[in-house]
Amino acid sequence: MFAKLRYRNVERAFRISDQLRRNAEKKHVKFCELELDETGRKFLDSCRKNRPGTMKTMLHRLRVMHKQSFYDAQADMYSLHLASLTQIKSLLSVAGLSNPMFQNILDVGAGEGKIATDILSNIGDNIFVTETSEKYFNKLKEKGLTAAHADLSHQYPFEDQPHFDLLVLLNVLDRTQDPGKLIQGCLERILPGGLVLISSPLPFRPVYYGKTGLSPVPSGGELAEIARDKFPEKLGMEGSALWEDSAEWFMFDALPSFGLTPLVFSRMPYLVSGDMTKDFSFHENIILLAERR
Repeated sequence: MFAKLRYRNVERAFRISDQLRRNAEKKHVKFCELELDETGRKFLDSCRKNRPGTMKTMLHRLRVMHKQSFYDAQADMYSLHLASLTQIKSLLSVAGLSNPMFQNILDVGAGEGKIATDILSNIGDNIFVTETSEKYFNKLKEKGLTAAHADLSHQYPFEDQPHFDLLVLLNVLDRTQDPGKLIQGCLERILPGGLVLISSPLPFRPVYYGKTGLSPVPSGGELAEIARDKFPEKLGMEGSALWEDSAEWFMFDALPSFGLTPLVFSRMPYLVSGDMTKDFSFHENIILLAERR
């Protein structure tokens, strides 16, 4: 019974209204209905069983105060779960890609590499990853991935691989100082007709972390929360606090302004393990597949 109660709010975060579905259909954008699958349930069970106690939580908070990068400090504490291979394949299938095998995939902001190793390696031949966090970059190298410590808003590190047929931007746009520049820099590496797999928490509230050493960001190393009206590279949102209004803006205004045509989308929770205060939390994500015009 308690498991069902824990899962209930997560399961609701997959749903959309009939109105949003109809509005998307009018724009020729399909909806892929996903659900909490076995991989997600195992993650939530693990969060409950391995919930940190008071001592570990307080030590983590002390590390955050003293580390140069808040992002690196977070890596020591919280586990993340965005999607499973089954869910990503379902999304691709609704777009007409039943058994996809991409030649070259670029995963931007790859974190610890879980998406690259568990999902992208099953749908692509050659996987390239980038990361601005030195801690995560080192983890990517340890996994044997073709990795670069780089911010694609400012530099492109893979000169021997100029183009890709799939670009992956999962929960990155809200975590960079220059989301517009990042999209533009990435799209230079995708030929017309190429695909972009993209996700973001909504409503879109930009946040980026301390000093990376790769791009100019505020000094001090603390979590820098940038108010929407002060964000250096706004994506054009005046936006609503409602998830579905934000989803329409993201699909039909923001992405098309960069030459991207959404093909299929879904709503799904981005799961984060908890600490002494709770088992887990989640962000309400949009995830979609778009084509570069």
